Amino acid sequence: QRSAVAVTALAAHVVERQQVSDLKSVTTLIPNLQIGLSSTQAAFDLALRGIVSTNRTEFGDAAVAFHVDGFYSPRPQGATMLIHDLDRLEALRGPQGTLFGRNANAGVINIVTAKPDTAHVRGGIDITMGSYDLQRLKAHLNVPLSDTLALRGSAFVESRSGFIDFLPGSNVLPATPRYDDSDKRAFRLSGQWEPGDAWTVFASAERYADRGAGTIPVSLTPAEGHDLRSALITSPGKLDMQNDTFHLRTDYRSSKELEFSYLFGWARMTRANVSDQDVGLALDPELRSLREPPLPATYDEERRTEASNFVSWQHEMQLKPLNPGRLDWLAGVFYYHENNAIRFDIAVRDDR
Repeated sequence: QRSAVAVTALAAHVVERQQVSDLKSVTTLIPNLQIGLSSTQAAFDLALRGIVSTNRTEFGDAAVAFHVDGFYSPRPQGATMLIHDLDRLEALRGPQGTLFGRNANAGVINIVTAKPDTAHVRGGIDITMGSYDLQRLKAHLNVPLSDTLALRGSAFVESRSGFIDFLPGSNVLPATPRYDDSDKRAFRLSGQWEPGDAWTVFASAERYADRGAGTIPVSLTPAEGHDLRSALITSPGKLDMQNDTFHLRTDYRSSKELEFSYLFGWARMTRANVSDQDVGLALDPELRSLREPPLPATYDEERRTEASNFVSWQHEMQLKPLNPGRLDWLAGVFYYHENNAIRFDIAVRDDR
């Protein structure tokens, strides 16, 4: 029996041609994919076919599962990673619980990174400069160490000034970074060892860091005389987020009948950030013109993640036939564990 599956696969050259740098950049390439952004949690809300989860807390789970090389990324902040040195990007729409477990009721996004190969020494570098002081560097290098072992390294560094202008009266200094800026970097080192036809061992370690100011929601209909991207800021933005991951996959093929795979994944995310939640809403002219404004003019709200630490690890075993006949099957066992710790504060000033 055959069943239709809605899949979109983007090859590496398509991703490069479209200047894709993160998941927000692929929404025009993947049907039914929408992405929202949480300013206070520095996370993406992935939605497929209109199904989304906005619970970004330490016990929340996404509706769209995000994977890198088949390894599950548990926190919604993981989906904000920079996309670089890919083999392809896959999007599976609709429930995928049979193969990908829970948290995939809307679909799956899987990023497949480029693997080391023993054929040639090769590399590349891409430099981009643009408006708002944009500076972007992407590079990769593949180095064979022997006929059976190869290493591959890649890097992505991006900096850009923010899009959100400060309105007069904002509590900022001339050198204060503006919201919606970019100060991101990602580094990946991977290795692949194939001692024979029966064995393949792949391992990768990656670090992604975001040291920007974060983002905030702004009105689509600003007050007269105000720019579209502008806000009254009393709490300058600050984001310090780091994601570290380690992946190990071992495949063993017994004769030509079966393949056994073992996958181990470890991830750690730390984050601290400050966000101006009210963005001067209480001083909006339309709000102040009301007979009884719901907020006093002095209302101010700041949201802070003082510190957070998320550590997870996973084990998976798979057994499947190499040359399936009329019956194709897959047997697997999956174990996942996560320890989370966070301090999140909401500071409100209301002089009523």
